[in-house]
Amino acid sequence: MRIHSVQLTAFGPFAGTVTVDLDRLGAAGPFLLHGQTGAGKTTVLDAIGFALFGAVPGARGTALRLRSDHAAADVPTEVVLECSFSGTRLRIRRRPAWDRPKKRGEGTTREQASVLVEDLDGVRPAIDRLDEAGDFLGRLVGMTAEQFFQVVLLPQGEFARFLRSRDDDRKELLEHLFGTSRFAAVEEHLARLRRDAFEAVAAHDVRRDGLGSRLMQALGSDAPVLDPEAAAAEASALERALAAAGTQAQATAAHRTEAAGQAREVEERATRVARRRTLLAHRDGLLAQADDVEAARRQVELARQAAPAVGPVRAAARAAAAVAPAAAAVAGAAAALDLPADVTAEAVRAAEGECRAAAGALTSLVELERGLPERSAAVEAQTAELRRLAGRRARLLAERAELPAELEVAEKAHRAAEQAAAALPRQQERTEALLDRAVAAAQLAEREPRLLTARTAALDARDEVQRLRAAHQDLRERRLDGMAAELAAGLVEGAPCAVCGSVEHPALAAAAPGAVTREQEQSAAEAVRRAETAAEGLAQRAAELQAQVAGLAATAAGVDSTEAFRAAQEARDELAELDRLAAGLDEVAAQLQALRRRDDELVEADGVLLEELAGAQERHAALAAAVLEEGERVVAGRDGHPTVTARQRALVRHADALASLAGLVDAHGAAAADAARRENEAATALALTPFADARETLAAALEPPFEQALLERCTVWERERDRVTALLEAPENQVEPGAEPDEADVAAARSALAEAEEAAQAARSRADALADQLAAVQDLAAQLAAAAREAEPVRARAAEVKALADLAAGSGSDNALGMRLSAFVLAARLEQVALAASGRLQRMSGGRYTLLHSDDRRDRRSRGGLGLRVLDEWCGVEREPATLSGGETFLASLALALGLADVVTAEAGGERIDTLFVDEGFGSLDPEALEEVLDVLDQLRAGNRTVGLVSHVPEMRARITSRLHVVKEREGSRLVYEGC
Repeated sequence: MRIHSVQLTAFGPFAGTVTVDLDRLGAAGPFLLHGQTGAGKTTVLDAIGFALFGAVPGARGTALRLRSDHAAADVPTEVVLECSFSGTRLRIRRRPAWDRPKKRGEGTTREQASVLVEDLDGVRPAIDRLDEAGDFLGRLVGMTAEQFFQVVLLPQGEFARFLRSRDDDRKELLEHLFGTSRFAAVEEHLARLRRDAFEAVAAHDVRRDGLGSRLMQALGSDAPVLDPEAAAAEASALERALAAAGTQAQATAAHRTEAAGQAREVEERATRVARRRTLLAHRDGLLAQADDVEAARRQVELARQAAPAVGPVRAAARAAAAVAPAAAAVAGAAAALDLPADVTAEAVRAAEGECRAAAGALTSLVELERGLPERSAAVEAQTAELRRLAGRRARLLAERAELPAELEVAEKAHRAAEQAAAALPRQQERTEALLDRAVAAAQLAEREPRLLTARTAALDARDEVQRLRAAHQDLRERRLDGMAAELAAGLVEGAPCAVCGSVEHPALAAAAPGAVTREQEQSAAEAVRRAETAAEGLAQRAAELQAQVAGLAATAAGVDSTEAFRAAQEARDELAELDRLAAGLDEVAAQLQALRRRDDELVEADGVLLEELAGAQERHAALAAAVLEEGERVVAGRDGHPTVTARQRALVRHADALASLAGLVDAHGAAAADAARRENEAATALALTPFADARETLAAALEPPFEQALLERCTVWERERDRVTALLEAPENQVEPGAEPDEADVAAARSALAEAEEAAQAARSRADALADQLAAVQDLAAQLAAAAREAEPVRARAAEVKALADLAAGSGSDNALGMRLSAFVLAARLEQVALAASGRLQRMSGGRYTLLHSDDRRDRRSRGGLGLRVLDEWCGVEREPATLSGGETFLASLALALGLADVVTAEAGGERIDTLFVDEGFGSLDPEALEEVLDVLDQLRAGNRTVGLVSHVPEMRARITSRLHVVKEREGSRLVYEGC
């Protein structure tokens, strides 16, 4: 993959459109991308990642706002990247989501993110969907965004941390780059199998413990029975106990049967004696009732003789008694109607007809009177409607009188809101300008003292560098003066001298007092390098503060911060008031329009009300006259009664009374005739009976139920007497003299039977309990044995799974390094990275250092497999990467980054990476090491590869001729090509 050019528009600090031509910059070797801090050097790299993946590297991916704050509102943010993949040249045009001004009206609208991938060779059609473009570019690059940012945009700070970090921290980055999640999934799967296996074992243990507890309860023991053989032994003991209990139960059952026979015989004799005594007493009682039964028979005979005359006699008495009440009723009713007691029924019925005719004539007036209140209420309702309409018109006229004043107020408010809306943009611009000036003045007051302090610190640091350089030069000269003694210290008898080659050393030079050693000189040189780095940082910080102060001074324009903030606050208050007035413009306009519309509605409503009022007055006058005429007719029809209805009801009641009197006269005549007829029938019936008169006949008579009861009593007495006599004569009720048992004999027999039954029941219950216990124990013993057999393969599988899962997780005894499966895979990759990095590190370090992969564990709690060591070839000693100096750390981290790029590229599919960027870290190198690094980076150009270096170190500009200078300005950054 080769990147030819990248064009940025309104992206990061670049307000306009800038183009980075990588083919032009990399034509003569590695090129330098330099500029002030914050100018936008890293933004160029961000743009490459954004074009390919729609994202930017690291923490900037979440914190960075892609759109430039310096860009014009209508200029879209865009990155255009031209690159080649295996001979295919593409142009990728990508825009993030941004808020652009509306084409019509004010405000902004959201423009969604977009992408366009074009094949400049015309082989493939263009792609403009975000998901399709992501899939297509991902397949071409052959890496994830995380991998690309690590192997193409080499961040030296991250690799320095990677070099010095612990194994677990390295593991996180390597997992991202090499995608070993499938091996972690295997670890998780094995751990899940181990957990499931042990859960299965635990389930079997729970089942076994449950069965043991149930056996403990069934046997009544003090501890659970968990051994199947012990359970079988307990079952055998129960079988023997059950056999003995069965024999005892049979013996007690035989004894109970014998006692039951004896008790039954005694009770039967006692029952026969008691039954005979009861029958004799019952017979004596029946014989005592014989006279009463005979009297009842005679009473029934007399009642049967009087029965033919009882009915006629009673009917005659009832008929005679009914005549007097009928006559009294006629007399009372006639007197109530002011008529004579001997009035005839025909005369009464004639008077009734006249009354009913008069009542019928009043029906029409009754209906008229019944509707009169409703029609009067209608008159009142119309009167109320007239008052309501008059009130509505009065309120309408009052509202019309108040409306002109409200219209005037609304028109004034509308004019004020329009004026505020027109003045709002100018006031907003003025407020923002005053606020920017106030903030700049406040920041200027804060940064000027810091600038003075920074300048002083930079001067002090420069002086310290000069002092340390002089000290180092003095030590170097003193060491050179004593170099003969230093060389003599390394001579060995018989070994050739490194200077003259002689194997004899007759006069060895001795070290002078206070001679300088090599370590002292190196320590002084290291102090000089550290001081130079610190001085450079302080000088850069002072320059940055100077640029900030200059920009703030231009914005503040010499205004005091307190006065500037006061003016800004006054402008903000004015802006808030204008904004409040302008915000109500639509509401005030709507209110004014509503008032005008209301005025028109009131005029129209007044005309409608006038028409309604005239019609209501006409209807009210007509209805009132009709109700008055109907009232006069009703008053005439009442004829002294409260209402016409009351008069009609009085006539109807009088007619009903006359009809009742006619009925009473007819009933009196019928009662007198019936009494005479009944008297004749009674006399005829009495002549046929043996009784003298009606009184004797009625005295002998009996009511049918009572007569039937007397007959049944006699019949029942005779049957019971015959039954008792037959029972006394029966053989089963005969008792031999002297054979009667007493109560003591019966009680003794019953007591003996109860004792026998209790003993038999106890024996049977014990046998049944032992049988139930034996069945339960046998069942539980069988289940316990089956559970033990089923648990054996489960426990064996759990042991196997645990050993395999522990091995994969790095916690098993067989895994001496404590290395997880995923870490084992990553260790192989890290070993490849270390091997690829060592060649470049040896070249850059002058053959001194080699990177080694280590499986050693730091301590018992850590895991092995992802360790890195540095072999110092000069001393033959392996060291921790943390012991390297700053410059050596840069060399090692750069070599590690390049080696990782080679391995990841091969892992991702072998797509050659023809464009690389190395970001910062060169300031920690001495001139010789820097020269070696640049040689290695220049070798990366083999095969026409483009290598870009990002740095602000001044020495880099002197050594690299092809440069791209990112210039930071107030209106936005710009690019300047230098030496190409």
